[in-house]
Amino acid sequence: PGATLTCTATYVTTQADLEAESIYNAAAATSDKTPPKEDDETVTPTKKPALTIDKMAVLDDTNGNEVGDVGEELVYEFLVTNSGNVTLTDVMVDDPTLADMGLEVVCDATELAPGEETVCESDVYVITAEDAAAGSVYNEAVAKGKTPEDTPVVSPPDEVTVPVVTPVVPTPTVVPTPPVATPPPAPVPPASAAPQPPLAFTGVEGVGILTALGATLLALGGLVIAATRRREGKQH
Repeated sequence: PGATLTCTATYVTTQADLEAESIYNAAAATSDKTPPKEDDETVTPTKKPALTIDKMAVLDDTNGNEVGDVGEELVYEFLVTNSGNVTLTDVMVDDPTLADMGLEVVCDATELAPGEETVCESDVYVITAEDAAAGSVYNEAVAKGKTPEDTPVVSPPDEVTVPVVTPVVPTPTVVPTPPVATPPPAPVPPASAAPQPPLAFTGVEGVGILTALGATLLALGGLVIAATRRREGKQH
């Protein structure tokens, strides 16, 4: 009397248990001397919803140089896996870069049970001159889904980079500019003799004029005297 006995059993939780959100179990202990004694237990299983995504880029390498070139096409493929223990619905790929360009990503399946996976594929992306200037095409995406309780589930992001040929800009050839011939200076004509100003009045010319005038007056005076004398002689 007073002794105890422990009995154990292993039970593997099923998906149905997870979806039911409970595990109910009842048991009874019996002996040859006592009636059955029952007991039960309800366990709430732990839900661990999770998604993973593996992103790949498929390049249509038309020139076979193993890198992207402007005008070549890229298609992105995504492997989405339900890595949790809950069935997920509305499974999709969220790729902001493609969405901003109006490119869609379509998945083969949008409901995944635990352990299931689906492949998603994008519309065609054409490599641009901006990608070439950057030297690569970088892209990042996540997988999304919902639990039966509409709880959002988001995977860790995955990224991929596709190298792109950067165009070589030729260095312009500098052509030397020939020197411009400088014309010889025009000959300077000899300066013409400037007109001389009239000589200033010095007084010498005035003396000559006065002398001539004096002589004339003297001559006239002599004539007047002679005529006067003749008139007087006639009167006598």
